[in-house]
Amino acid sequence: MFASALGLRQADAWWLREQLLGPAFGEAELTAKTRFGDLFVIDFEVTTSSGRRTIRSNWIVSYGEDFARLTTCFVKLDKR
Repeated sequence: MFASALGLRQADAWWLREQLLGPAFGEAELTAKTRFGDLFVIDFEVTTSSGRRTIRSNWIVSYGEDFARLTTCFVKLDKR
C-alpha cells in the first residue's frame, strides 16, 4: 500500500521512520486502556512526489514501561 499510494519502497524505510517519529506523542490520542497497557493512535499527513495521504500509526505503552512501541502503521483509505 505504501508503494501504490505514496511511491515508497524498501529503500525509503528510514525516511518513513522519521515521519513516524516526527509527530510523536504531542498529537497522540489515547484510544483504550487494556490489561497490556495504554493504546494510542496518531494520524498524520505525508506528502511525496506521488501525492498526499494520511498515515495512521498505532502505539502501545505497556504497563511498567515509559516508552511507546509501534504496533501497526498503514495508509488510510480515502473516504468516497
